[in-house]
Amino acid sequence: MMLHYVQYADTASVCLALLAFLSGLILDGIYKNHTSLQDHLGRAVGAGAVPSALVLICAGFDPTILIKVPGLNFPIAFGGMALLYVSFKAAVKKPDTTSEIPDSRKAGGAPVVHS
Repeated sequence: MMLHYVQYADTASVCLALLAFLSGLILDGIYKNHTSLQDHLGRAVGAGAVPSALVLICAGFDPTILIKVPGLNFPIAFGGMALLYVSFKAAVKKPDTTSEIPDSRKAGGAPVVHS
């Protein structure tokens, strides 16, 4: 049953992308905004990626979907790039050296006595 819906991911992607693009243009006209083409296209790409993202999430529960739904090469690669970015950022993050123990002298309390 799930496969029936995921086969329409390409059509849904185009529809959502077009809807996001046109709604941005309409809102620009109503509110007299001057949004750049880059922003409109970025919004359209983001909206168009939602169906593919949902298909990939469904494939986490049923991997046979990846074989049956054509055109997932780019979303899979994009997901891999996102995972690589997050993993790399976490791996090279500097450790937090600040202490979470409050210093009572800063808070106006009695001085801390260390023995």
